[in-house]
Amino acid sequence: MYNEVPSYFLAAHSYCCEVEDGAVILDLLNGTYIGIDADYLPDLRERIPNWPETSAANPASACISKRTDGNLIADLLSRGVLVTQPLPRRPPFSPTALVELRSDAGLRNQPRVPFRDLTAFLFAWFDARRRIGDKKLAALLEHLDRGRRLIRHGNAAITVDEVAKLMSSFLRTRLWLYTAAKHCLFDSAVLASFLTRHEVACTLVIGVSTKPFAAHAWIEFGPYVLNDTAEHIQLFKPILQIGHHP
Repeated sequence: MYNEVPSYFLAAHSYCCEVEDGAVILDLLNGTYIGIDADYLPDLRERIPNWPETSAANPASACISKRTDGNLIADLLSRGVLVTQPLPRRPPFSPTALVELRSDAGLRNQPRVPFRDLTAFLFAWFDARRRIGDKKLAALLEHLDRGRRLIRHGNAAITVDEVAKLMSSFLRTRLWLYTAAKHCLFDSAVLASFLTRHEVACTLVIGVSTKPFAAHAWIEFGPYVLNDTAEHIQLFKPILQIGHHP
């Protein structure tokens, strides 16, 4: 008698992307990453209807199918990464920014940080410190996304030069409070909140790489990357985006 293989779904707080040697799942509830071997991907794509769309150029997409170990499914279910109730597949990611926004012109033309920018930075810094303390990404990202949705005008009312000036204020003020080295998520959370207070609809991106494993976060404004270099972010595969490109 034929027994239909049950279907499972990535939970609302689970984000997944395929990489060259398998897949990575980000669990926002506890901020952990789970690696999946490439041999299991064809079977997982069939059994998880909301598995992310796969690029034909991904080497892992051509691997030989292996039936997923029941222990793997059970482990993912017990972690809450997989659920049994149907959930839709998320839309594919927007293209990653390819240009680094230079703020040196703003530094020359704006010798002092405007009081409004200083106040916005301090509020953003305090808010990020308070929300990132428990290391639960879900609450932090939900807060940032909620602020983004409240923007009345969005990017249409903001020019690249204005964003460059805001970045010069941000970078000047950041020097007094913290360094972004090894604190990319915190820095991106502060920057996203800072820009949102100026009604700039930016995008927070979290990416992953393997061999060795690394996770990284940065902020984009349209085709521009704001707090990193375009060359560096190409090393990471986006696994989550908060916001959208105009």
